[in-house]
Amino acid sequence: MPTILIAGKAGEGVKKASSILAEQLNQIGYKCFQYDDYQSVIKGGHNFSLITFERKAVYSCYQQADIAFFTDKESLKIHQERIQDNTLIIINCPEEMKKAVCIDFKKSFSENQIEESFYGVTAITIVLKLIGYSKEKIIEVIEHSFKRDQSRNQIVSEISLSLMYDEFNYDLKQHKPVTSRFYSGNSLIALGLIAGGLDYYTGYPMTPASTILHYLAKKKDEFGIIVQHAESELASVNMAIGAAFSGARAATGSSGGGICLMVEAFSMAGMTETPLVLINSSRPGPATGMSTYSAQSDLKFILNMGHGEFPRIVASPVNFEDAFFLSAELMDLAWKFQVPTVLLTEKHLSESMMNVDIDLNDYNPITTEFSDDDNYLRYKISEDGLSPLAFPPSKSMIKWNSNEHLENGVRTDQAQEALQMIEKRVRKGNYLKAYINENIKMIDMIGNEGFLLLTYGSTGLSVRESVKHLEFNCRIVQIRYLEPFPKEQLDEILTEPFIVIEQSITGLFAELIKEKTGRIAKSVIKRYDGRPFDPLELAKEIKERINA
Repeated sequence: MPTILIAGKAGEGVKKASSILAEQLNQIGYKCFQYDDYQSVIKGGHNFSLITFERKAVYSCYQQADIAFFTDKESLKIHQERIQDNTLIIINCPEEMKKAVCIDFKKSFSENQIEESFYGVTAITIVLKLIGYSKEKIIEVIEHSFKRDQSRNQIVSEISLSLMYDEFNYDLKQHKPVTSRFYSGNSLIALGLIAGGLDYYTGYPMTPASTILHYLAKKKDEFGIIVQHAESELASVNMAIGAAFSGARAATGSSGGGICLMVEAFSMAGMTETPLVLINSSRPGPATGMSTYSAQSDLKFILNMGHGEFPRIVASPVNFEDAFFLSAELMDLAWKFQVPTVLLTEKHLSESMMNVDIDLNDYNPITTEFSDDDNYLRYKISEDGLSPLAFPPSKSMIKWNSNEHLENGVRTDQAQEALQMIEKRVRKGNYLKAYINENIKMIDMIGNEGFLLLTYGSTGLSVRESVKHLEFNCRIVQIRYLEPFPKEQLDEILTEPFIVIEQSITGLFAELIKEKTGRIAKSVIKRYDGRPFDPLELAKEIKERINA
């Protein structure tokens, strides 16, 4: 699949340039997948973006570049493995280099008092020229895309065009514009929360979850929601729980280290039976790990976090569309069952972008019942474990308690009273599992025949793209719900050999399948360097493992 690589230093406009180029590829009829790679530094670190595009849907980026734009020689050295014999290389460099178009943009920028932060405009100009845009059209795109420094942007674009070699081009046929919109995974998660009735979102920035907070902050007036930047992860989760006590549908999000700080409050939500949506966009750990990269090493931590025993829901979106529907679904389930829920995802989905054919009005809400009983009992004992919900102001006392409690919320340490409440929460957990098994899509399957490939989360994107390159059929089984786990459904599917594909070094997902079903994978394909699978490399690996 054709892939464009833009690479340079942090602060040189690499990501912005790639987003604009992807939008323009949409305009001439190509669907795209954009992946951004950046270091956790404000300036001086290396950034790059990949855009893979074709007429049909693209589910993940390819690592080999067809067009590569580098702002310096160091960037070219870093990306030697992405360069093919036929890669068209454009590099900001004064001297000649083998197999590269070397143009001294730096000298021209200096002569015109233009900063290196404008290299992104040069990248846009050069690539659009290569794919057949006229000078007038390029200037129009630049003016539309950048609201500030328009006169300088035009100068940069004209300088770039004047230095470009006319004989170089990339033959790209133009078609009607793509009608599907270009979304990031995090923006779809945010929109899904809104579809699920979100009233209040709070968070403390931690990549790769940060842009959920940023996106909702931009949309708060449009959708009438409250968005707060908390002083810490501890504050954000407790603020969300407090908002839920007042009747607001609340959510918060972070990554592994931030979620660790929220664990005590997560347990409190279990005891207080608080409807809460917690988003963990995971990255490599332990500790700070690789703070801007992707991993699935938080799986067992998320499934088991919190002290004591209480029901919770953990689910992971299998694709971009599912990021929208699942986040809305988890919000509704949190409120229906009064439990903390976790949406578990990774950078590969959170921060990447692709074209999505989706109607944001298609979500069908799950109803929640509320109480207007004059003799209200917050933790009323019931057969299914569900207690009535009510919120202040109220004629009756509403008391939530993080200690063990009576039906009215008053603390108790008495054995028999505690026993009744502990068993009530267990009944609720059993009812929750039965409801989800019967009413909710727990597994997503692609293909009707062929070898079984099991995965979950954003790794499914890489797998779905990789099977395009296999000469035999495969069935991709993607697990949406991790707790409760779809044991009965998997028991029916796993009657033949299967391969597990995941992003953890110890095979956490394969171990979970073994623990829940007793089935052992024929093979486990793992990647754990923080980067997503390359579809071509993964296809080769799948073929070798099947034939082993």
